[in-house]
Amino acid sequence: MARLFLAIVLAAFADFPATAEEIPLKEIWALNMPGTRDIHELEPKPDADNSLMAIIGRAINARYGRKVGKAFAVAGTGREALDAAFRVITGQPKWSLKPLRGGHEASIVFFTHYSHYYVHLARVARDGNAIRVEYELTPHHTDDLTSHIALIPLGPLPAGVYEVNIIGKSMSKKLIDKGFEEVDDERRELIVSSSFEFEVD
Repeated sequence: MARLFLAIVLAAFADFPATAEEIPLKEIWALNMPGTRDIHELEPKPDADNSLMAIIGRAINARYGRKVGKAFAVAGTGREALDAAFRVITGQPKWSLKPLRGGHEASIVFFTHYSHYYVHLARVARDGNAIRVEYELTPHHTDDLTSHIALIPLGPLPAGVYEVNIIGKSMSKKLIDKGFEEVDDERRELIVSSSFEFEVD
């Protein structure tokens, strides 16, 4: 199973041009992901019970054990993107969201459910209308549960249909040698948001 999963990952990236534009991790706002910007800095009182991140966390926690579903795109970057992500994750009506318009900033919202794995972004790149988000899972050494979210800025986008492929890296040999098992696709669906398409008008 582990070899099959690795083959799928390698095949998925094999046709992705080396000239694709990397989106640096340091430009991504995220929760507990190395190399990214701390998403809590987008709020004046991030530790408050009524902060956006606190409410998002409770909404995600309520779905523990279910499939995560698809990641999604929102208008804007930074705080504007966080506001939109909050509306989507907490189930507010779609009409309350700002539409995606050509020539305007947009972001991908990549998120996870609570699990016994750290989910960290490894690489994000864009080649025209194709966007690849690569992540890795690292098992906890305790019984703690964590969740993660990332706001990935795409810059101003021209009108069109965009395909976002979210791809998990195979678990490292070091972890396998320690007795951890590779995470199959069925289990990943309970942990990490999946690939999707979106349209910019």
